[in-house]
Amino acid sequence: MRERTDRRAFRGSEQSLGIQLANDELAKLLEVPLAEPLFNLRGRYRDQFNKPLYVGQQYIIGSRYTFSM
Repeated sequence: MRERTDRRAFRGSEQSLGIQLANDELAKLLEVPLAEPLFNLRGRYRDQFNKPLYVGQQYIIGSRYTFSM
């Protein structure tokens, strides 16, 4: 993105990480059992001029990842 637009994500962007259970739709899409624990990562990113750059949402299958902090 930076090469094409000269814009980049900047500090002040927001991210949140939550946990939810897979509903019917997500279970089918992700090929997991109904009620599988999922991480829900949402992000709103702004550029260096504080203008909206992109919004993202990811569903991460909890049983397939380990987070180290």
